[in-house]
Amino acid sequence: MVIGVLIINDLPLTRMGIRAILQRTCDIEVVGEARSREEARVLTPGLRPDVVLMDATMPAGDGVETVRSIRDQYPQAQVLVLTGQAPEWLRRAETTGAVGIVSENISVAGLASAIRAVHWRDGVIRRDVPGPLAYETAEATSVGNIASPYVAPASH
Repeated sequence: MVIGVLIINDLPLTRMGIRAILQRTCDIEVVGEARSREEARVLTPGLRPDVVLMDATMPAGDGVETVRSIRDQYPQAQVLVLTGQAPEWLRRAETTGAVGIVSENISVAGLASAIRAVHWRDGVIRRDVPGPLAYETAEATSVGNIASPYVAPASH
């Protein structure tokens, strides 16, 4: 089964880079791109993504509100937040509906693993980790060059 991903990021070069990275995988397909929360709200129902990969900080709207809006409109989509502010987002994530947070410093393999983890519900936001955040998934526990982000094993 192919995992459909919607990328939400206001920077065209970033969207193109993420698309290029994900096109290298055989099980992840970018089904669309949005530049803003408003565009994402219009596109999401028609595209029916499995995972929404969104930037936490966009000039035309609060990332928390964007996650809530997507989850309210299309609750089937698993929202994975891409951020350089993981500690701040980790504190706010419980109320947003996001299921994962990854650092903008994540490796290519780490990003693909995080998308798989949130799609297959092998990853959720963990709230019990003090200090620097760690990245863990059932699929990738030792992916190199991963800075501070977060998807952790779900408890079954």
